[in-house]
Amino acid sequence: MFSTEVDLDIEAWEMQIKILFKFALYLLIVTSLTGCPQQKGEDGSGKEKSKRSAEASSGGGALSVKKKSRYPVDDLAATAVVIKVNGQPITQADYRKWFKLRDRIYRAMQRLSPTEKNDKTAAFARDSRQHVLFELIRRELMRQEAERLGVVVDEKRIRRLEKEFMEAIHRPKEPFSSIGKYFEEPWGTALRESIFKDARESATLEKSTTNNLVSVTDEEVDRYIKYIKEWNKEAEAKNKVQREKALKAKHDILNGGYFYAITTNRADLAKEDGLDWQTVELGEFQADEPLAKWLMTAKPGDISDPIDMEDGLAIVGLKAAYMGDAPPDSPPAMQYELVRCTFYAYDKYDEPEDRAEFARDVVKERRKVALEALGKRLWDSAKIEFPYGVKIFKPRAKKKVKKANKPVGASATNGVEKTKSLVTPKEKKKDAPVEKQQAGAF
Repeated sequence: MFSTEVDLDIEAWEMQIKILFKFALYLLIVTSLTGCPQQKGEDGSGKEKSKRSAEASSGGGALSVKKKSRYPVDDLAATAVVIKVNGQPITQADYRKWFKLRDRIYRAMQRLSPTEKNDKTAAFARDSRQHVLFELIRRELMRQEAERLGVVVDEKRIRRLEKEFMEAIHRPKEPFSSIGKYFEEPWGTALRESIFKDARESATLEKSTTNNLVSVTDEEVDRYIKYIKEWNKEAEAKNKVQREKALKAKHDILNGGYFYAITTNRADLAKEDGLDWQTVELGEFQADEPLAKWLMTAKPGDISDPIDMEDGLAIVGLKAAYMGDAPPDSPPAMQYELVRCTFYAYDKYDEPEDRAEFARDVVKERRKVALEALGKRLWDSAKIEFPYGVKIFKPRAKKKVKKANKPVGASATNGVEKTKSLVTPKEKKKDAPVEKQQAGAF
């Protein structure tokens, strides 16, 4: 019995040795044929990997690999040329300087400190990205045109713009020389450069056209006032028709129509907003704005009457309302998931009460139109290049997080309140969907 067990153990041991030997031989053959790409570079020395590691740790190259910014342009070196206008380079530093100065000017006009942050400053910063891009190109085109025309900027024009700027930042009684109290360096110098460029643009504009861009006559004022009254009358009639269309869409949704389908078939703008528009907070709107007023009393499943919005007239559906996450130093805020069906709306002009003020507004509008026309003419004939592409001025795409389709009760989701009528179509078809659905309004 004892000798038999020893013989069995020896046989098992020998079998394991044979298996290990075969496996070692297999690894030796594979290594000799393929090398070790995990550890070595192209020359087999391991230097390539070390080189890449060194570049990554030192931030080598145009784009840093340490941490990506929201906008790729912010990751470029300050000397990187991001735009070329007729061969004239505009660097990343030029872009950043104008972007930051623009933000400083906005804060001064809104009576905000340079470091204060709120929904308005965040929205302004987002919108500024595209504005800065086009303003830099326009200013360079105007500089080149001024040089071609031999424009000379007089001090009187600069002083006038400086005075207007002090009025805009609510310091009308202070001289421009005191600007250092509100714009420390380098922003004080950058502001003076910006005002000089505005003065140069103004002089270039006047020299490039035969139109009167300085004053208007009484007859012209009368003609503009008459035009405004006629326009407002026509706009009111058209908006009445659009409002009736919006009310009809709401009526059909409440009587069994499907919000997304009706939006796809009838909306004038942003038809995709009928399925999923956005999640908003009340803080993003002024308290007296129509949408904010409606959200204060609306409940999930409600559909608004036509609301005047920036891009048109819309009926809005509230899909869900819940208490959103907030930073540690801020109170939580209610968030609202919305859909909307938007129709064209026609703006109405304010009728003037002061003829002199209105005359100044007419001159400003005339200059604005003339400047846009000149800018377009210069742009159309210019050679504009983006060495890194235009996508560097746009935000990086965020990763989309899938949302659960199943409605969840309030007790299970930290105050989330959803309506059971809120259902999305199982499939998106290329053809316009059928408006009547048994699923419900949303």
